[in-house]
Amino acid sequence: MRQTRKPLLWMLALLCTSSAVLLSCGDAADVDNTTVTTTAAPETDTAETTEPDPREAYAAFAPPTEDFGGYEFRMSVLTDNTLVFKQVAYDTEEENGDTLNDAVYARNRAVEEAYNITITLQELSDTNSVVRKNIQAADDFTDIVFPSSIGDAMTLAQAGCFWDLNTVDELQLSQPWWDQRIQDDLSVFGQLYCLTGDIQIRDELREMSVLYNKKVYADYDYPDPYEFVANGTWTWEQMKSMVRDVTMDVDGDGDLTVADQYGLITENLAGWYLYLASGRDCITLKNESYVFDIEDSKVYDIFENIFELLCDKTAVIVMDDGTHANELTTESVWTEATKIFSENRALFRTGTFGDTVDLRDMQTDFGVLPIPKYDESQEGYYCMVHNDSMPLVIPTTVPDLHKTALITEAMGYESMFTLTPSFYEVFLDEKILRDEQSKEMIDILFASKVYSLDYMCGITNFASTITTIITTGKDNLASKTASIQKSAQKKLDKYMEKFLDLES
Repeated sequence: MRQTRKPLLWMLALLCTSSAVLLSCGDAADVDNTTVTTTAAPETDTAETTEPDPREAYAAFAPPTEDFGGYEFRMSVLTDNTLVFKQVAYDTEEENGDTLNDAVYARNRAVEEAYNITITLQELSDTNSVVRKNIQAADDFTDIVFPSSIGDAMTLAQAGCFWDLNTVDELQLSQPWWDQRIQDDLSVFGQLYCLTGDIQIRDELREMSVLYNKKVYADYDYPDPYEFVANGTWTWEQMKSMVRDVTMDVDGDGDLTVADQYGLITENLAGWYLYLASGRDCITLKNESYVFDIEDSKVYDIFENIFELLCDKTAVIVMDDGTHANELTTESVWTEATKIFSENRALFRTGTFGDTVDLRDMQTDFGVLPIPKYDESQEGYYCMVHNDSMPLVIPTTVPDLHKTALITEAMGYESMFTLTPSFYEVFLDEKILRDEQSKEMIDILFASKVYSLDYMCGITNFASTITTIITTGKDNLASKTASIQKSAQKKLDKYMEKFLDLES
């Protein structure tokens, strides 16, 4: 289910796009259907800008426009004020000078004008129950939904709630504004029910990465980590060798607490995404059947190597394992992790790319790296996307699939020239990340996504077994896997049968 990812080189060109270009609708490709028109780019003052329009390279693939007579295109998303950037990535009523807000405004208004529609946003307190209830009642309640998690999306798909996106002709899924990585990893028997891409930024924010503190790194005179990444030698062994050097009892009380210094701040889930970084998972498609596959002896070698460090509580701080619950000086283990890192008491922190937003005001410089390879023999990096990445789905209750899908395609296409460059601008030009190499690191990171079906859908419980080992610090993987081997395959068979039933 895994393919090697290629860097998103096209994104580099988009970073040079001027604000005048970002706000244009662009030239669409000519089509044979005489009832279809294309969107003309608004006139611009060529004397003011000389940058090439990046749309030209994709003009032949631009979605055709149609007049939908004032149709209301409805998007639905979870109401959650704790989300990074909240709902601004979906719709906004006016420009306010904020980079992302204004990019979304430009995107939505361009699509509205091109198709003679209005775009509205519905915020739902519980996407799962609302979607199930409305679809079971055959109610036309929305055009597209961003469920709270991929696991929820797949469960609802099994109940026949969503269109198989591989069957929707209007979606050009091979084009770069759609994420081919999720298509590789979450297609089941050729069926694809959820999707990500330039249309939203949640998947990038929830991708796992490594932050490193430049001051602490310089204090130990380590080689340039960006060079490790570029030459393919950024490995788990490389990272481990540094971690043990840095951890120390700063206050001298004889215990390692949140007041001390660490080589690595991490979390229970790290055991799983560090394993995925080896390019492996635990579900494999063999002879048109899905099997629970962890028999390779190297799987155990990888986990033993990971456990050797993460289960050693004298070397790392696992924020959510309960060990330090009574020591917190802030409201949560995650804000405490941010505090430790910001106060230059940690070399590395593993977590989501969105964690960088909390470090906007950090005085010391920091950098972002992909999750390290297991070994140098790997062709690329593999960085897990979190389950709560809110993918796109299309309910089966939409009255006109052609209309819904074409507008969705247009929003994805337009986002590649508006939302995505602005997202880069927030992190690079607005100085969340503060060096030139960060652009290259982000490209590598975003080109290295993996979506773990077993983790996201809790099929075999193998991922939770790994998490439990990290939490307890007790490496008993062999006995645990032996006890779940048969039941895991039965659970997997039962899960996959539901998708086969959809084909009949």
